[in-house]
Amino acid sequence: MNGMEEHLLTQKLQQRLRFSTRIQEAQAAVLIAITNENDPKVLLTRRSIHMNNHAGEVSFPGGKRDPSDTSNIVV
Repeated sequence: MNGMEEHLLTQKLQQRLRFSTRIQEAQAAVLIAITNENDPKVLLTRRSIHMNNHAGEVSFPGGKRDPSDTSNIVV
């Protein structure tokens, strides 16, 4: 790696570090459904087109932890 490449890489890493320290961790989870069926399936949801973030995208069911949740596990 030459001096210029090292300088550019250092700049990019510093920018990423500054960006990542601004992000707050969100407590969230997704659902993984396990069944006794012979034909395996994957459960997905499509987000509403009216959402502020990731509108219309396909995702696993789940979301941010609600303050009233009493457990991380739902059976």
